[in-house]
Amino acid sequence: MGKSKSKFDVLSLVIIGVMALALIMAIVGVCISWLSVSVKNVMGKTTTEFATLANMVEANDKVDKALYSSLDAIYAFAILTVILSALDLTLYILTKFVKVKALKFAVAVLSALLVVFALLSLILTFTCYNTDMCKLAIKLGGSYAPAAGAWLLAVFGVLGGAAGIAGAFKK
Repeated sequence: MGKSKSKFDVLSLVIIGVMALALIMAIVGVCISWLSVSVKNVMGKTTTEFATLANMVEANDKVDKALYSSLDAIYAFAILTVILSALDLTLYILTKFVKVKALKFAVAVLSALLVVFALLSLILTFTCYNTDMCKLAIKLGGSYAPAAGAWLLAVFGVLGGAAGIAGAFKK
């Protein structure tokens, strides 16, 4: 009897693990603090507030979308990053069972889009200084910055996309 050829070698399992971790961290990133705003009060003490994407959307809806001008784009790219991460992982696993070159190409394209969308969500978060909340923080001598959620989504989105590209071009 001949040896049965395994569909998953060690490198494929590592790639799947990295892509799965990227998906989990992207979901966590969307759910935890996305933006931190530090403001000095009249006593000179700095207070820092953290806002999740859900809190930002809720606050934005209450003031007729005037609080965060670029929130819709940030939110869209963050959610698309999570969706692409899940699709990319699923499609990569499918390529292990179905030997179709078009699927590998689709994994490569989805992985590249995953990297772009993850970076765009972080870049848009950095450029949200145009929002009323960030303008107020800067006017009061404070600052704002992307919090842990934005960084998790961006870093693991890029990492998952890179793993998917490596897997797509792996022999």
